[in-house]
Amino acid sequence: MNNMPMPMPHNKDGCSPAMMNMQFHQNLNDPLLFSSIYTCSAFWYGVLCFGVVLLGILNEYIKSFRRTSMRNRVKLRDSPTLDPLITNVNDAKKPANKQKGKLSVITFFTLSIDYLLMLIAMTFNCGYFFSTIFGLVIGKYLFAFDDESEMESRTLSEANCC
Repeated sequence: MNNMPMPMPHNKDGCSPAMMNMQFHQNLNDPLLFSSIYTCSAFWYGVLCFGVVLLGILNEYIKSFRRTSMRNRVKLRDSPTLDPLITNVNDAKKPANKQKGKLSVITFFTLSIDYLLMLIAMTFNCGYFFSTIFGLVIGKYLFAFDDESEMESRTLSEANCC
């Protein structure tokens, strides 16, 4: 038996996707999630990296939207993670099943994007990896740092307990 890997098929221009490389590297024609999504030019590689940045920003926006929805619908005054230790239980109402369903769908999408971004980072392509991190940082900056800085000013002693 031959243990040599099968060569990747070339497209019309003679360009083909690179083989998986398990250490950090830089290659323009690394596949992105699927073997059919790869580039042969620096321009299209930049477009893919920009798309990854946008995906990271979108992910943080959706998470921010979910936190805001939870606070508004359930009327909780708490941390972005909705920690029950900081919740004023007397003011909280249980969300209706319809609201839980909407929040579950939003959670499904954020988890899906989280795992897609993880897989993109695990291509070990430096451009894709740093685009992932850059997109998440920009998204955090735009949508989540205000929530977190607001929570740093509160302490657990401010929450009504028992």
